[in-house]
Amino acid sequence: MEKRRTRTKNLLLCAVFIIILCTDGIRLHAEEPAAYKKYDVVVAVDVSGSMKQTDSERVAFETIELLVRLCGSNDRFGVVAFNDTVVYNSGLVSMADEKAKKELLVSLEQIPYAGETDNGLGMREAVSLLTGDGAEDTGKMLIYLADGVTDLERSSTGRTLEESAQDMQWSTQQAVEHRIPVFTFGFTGSFGQDMDELTAVSAKTGGSYNACAGPLQMMNMISSIFITNKAGTLLPQDTITVHEQISAYSLKIGGQEKRDVVILFQTSQKLTDFKAVMEDNDYEMEGTAHCQIIKVRDAVQEDISLVYTGDENTRGIIMAAEWKHPEPIKFREILFRKRIPAAETIPIPDEPTVWERYRIQITTAAVAGILLLTAVICVFIIRAFFGKRRQVKDEARLEGYLHAAFIDLKSRNDIPPITWNLADYPQEGVTLKELFEGEGIKEDLPELDRICLYPSEPGQILLVHCTGGGIFIDDRNISANVPAKLRSGETIYVAFPENASEFSIKYQTECKENREMLRRQQ
Repeated sequence: MEKRRTRTKNLLLCAVFIIILCTDGIRLHAEEPAAYKKYDVVVAVDVSGSMKQTDSERVAFETIELLVRLCGSNDRFGVVAFNDTVVYNSGLVSMADEKAKKELLVSLEQIPYAGETDNGLGMREAVSLLTGDGAEDTGKMLIYLADGVTDLERSSTGRTLEESAQDMQWSTQQAVEHRIPVFTFGFTGSFGQDMDELTAVSAKTGGSYNACAGPLQMMNMISSIFITNKAGTLLPQDTITVHEQISAYSLKIGGQEKRDVVILFQTSQKLTDFKAVMEDNDYEMEGTAHCQIIKVRDAVQEDISLVYTGDENTRGIIMAAEWKHPEPIKFREILFRKRIPAAETIPIPDEPTVWERYRIQITTAAVAGILLLTAVICVFIIRAFFGKRRQVKDEARLEGYLHAAFIDLKSRNDIPPITWNLADYPQEGVTLKELFEGEGIKEDLPELDRICLYPSEPGQILLVHCTGGGIFIDDRNISANVPAKLRSGETIYVAFPENASEFSIKYQTECKENREMLRRQQ
């Protein structure tokens, strides 16, 4: 009997212990810190003389404007512009202060590209700005825009490369200690060892390095990184081609719950016209030279149409992101779209008399008859002098030759140079894996089936890939899922960082080997 009581007592104690553990686990889980509701964001931008060539459109400053417009009213934003000195330091500006925000953007317009480059100095100034306020409830982010290594050869500041390197090392340590991710962006021509220093800083601080070849890449990469790091939900992106004719793109936004949504319409060239059409909700719209921003409040399963025109064959990316309340997006007090008040009346003109109606009808019929007769005569004259019918444009097809050369493939050095005749492959497109298999080569290079070639205009091919490696056409970095034109004479470089190997493929509309053979026969 005593043993039974002891056993029962032990079971009760175990049950109580388990209940305490469960409730304690629930309590601990409830006390986990929520996502930051406010952020301090600092952009360090290289304004040295070399940026005149690598950023001739001043996309770096347009990027800063885009980020300012994406910040929430709780956020603070700062800019450090540097060459071999600190040219400008805005401090941390509250995004709730519209006047201060406007003054910041106006000040940036006055900064020229000139002088040498001191990356260590720029990084130290930007990190110091972020670490000056030790608030633990504030998220922090550093975005670094540059185009090369530190160069103080012609600097008059007396700074040395060693001092700049020490500042970079100190800044990296401070960023790690304060949990500040550093996202670095290099402009075209900044590949290879030139940006190794900034790549290492990004890797150590939990950020990322991004190489950008133009405004579309820069806008897309930096907005994606900014939104995801502020805990926004990035929706699937889509690519479009802009034409001179009016085009429209429709999308559905919002879910079952109310959410604030931001839509970004990013293009490689400026649009000539852009409008957003939405039936039941209020929205506001603003933008930069290469990015239109549409902000929608309290979206719940709603449709919106984007209407646009621009230069022929301008490339574009449409991306959207949403947040649950409280929203981190800054909304203005005055909405962009205006409704007509219900009490407002539109004056109706006096009704015309019977004679006026008949006169209008007779005049209209006479004018229409004259125009119709003139049109018929013109058609006969044109057909008489220009009797040839308009030729129908041939359907785009794969044509030309690809010449593959393999470099440093380690165990794959036994693969000989290959020439592929694209006429032997499907007209709807072909992957690099299918090209290898067409030659009877069982190649196990990674992600070859994710690099595709599609027919385009004569002498041109579209390349689209969804790989995690580096894909270049000559010196252009090709982003994943963004179609890129490959022209005759250009070379595709496919890099595989996991095994430090690469190979190149040159596109020609005419096979050099066949041309040389015909010349010898003659």
